[in-house]
Amino acid sequence: MFDKERIREKIEIFLETEGYILFDLKWIVTPKGGILRIYVDREEGGITLQECSSLNEEISLLLDREMDIISPYTLEVSSPGIDWPIKTPKDWRRILHKRVELLFSDSRRIEGKVVSIEEDGVILELGENSRGKSYLSVGKVLFRDIVKAKQKIV
Repeated sequence: MFDKERIREKIEIFLETEGYILFDLKWIVTPKGGILRIYVDREEGGITLQECSSLNEEISLLLDREMDIISPYTLEVSSPGIDWPIKTPKDWRRILHKRVELLFSDSRRIEGKVVSIEEDGVILELGENSRGKSYLSVGKVLFRDIVKAKQKIV
């Protein structure tokens, strides 16, 4: 039997004790059983391939020891990557001090560095000169006004 919520809870507790956060857990049904896909990161963002590999081994042992998953499955542990949608407070915390591009309902786009996160919005540093110094100090954008947000790699 596959109890997704119980598995999520066990994995989430384990990851937190190891200094990681669970971004998502997906069970994908396949003709040969299933794929248990787990997306993991650090609170501040940035997880290595080696860390994913180690976590895969540790989570596999945890599931074998504590869960009764009858059907065959493949375990995959991965980073959410930079294309992960930025929607929740957890997502925003992950990109704190990183560059982001925001899209608004009127098709305007702005780009800036996330300086801080508040309950109702995000504070951005809105620009740089050729030496990387800010020329527009900061601006607050309300979450309710953002249609789409994505991390930008500079």
